Amino acid sequence: MILYLFILKDMIKIINIYQFKRKIFMTKNVGLIDKTIRIAAGIGLIVATIGGALPVWGWIGIVPIATGLMNFCPLYSVIGIKTCKN
Repeated sequence: MILYLFILKDMIKIINIYQFKRKIFMTKNVGLIDKTIRIAAGIGLIVATIGGALPVWGWIGIVPIATGLMNFCPLYSVIGIKTCKN
């Protein structure tokens, strides 16, 4: 009986973790202005890298482009920031 209670308790924890992850995972949290700035900055970094003005680290511009196109920023969901209206 006690073993079943421990198993049930662990199952409840797993379900709660799953529901929490489901709530924050890939929920739209990047608004239109934020999206535009991210894409423009990312393109600027990549163009500057291709042009030779920045070293290889300029390819990090792929990250803001990706987050802007997906309307989702993982860091925003950890911190709790949401720049979109919905």
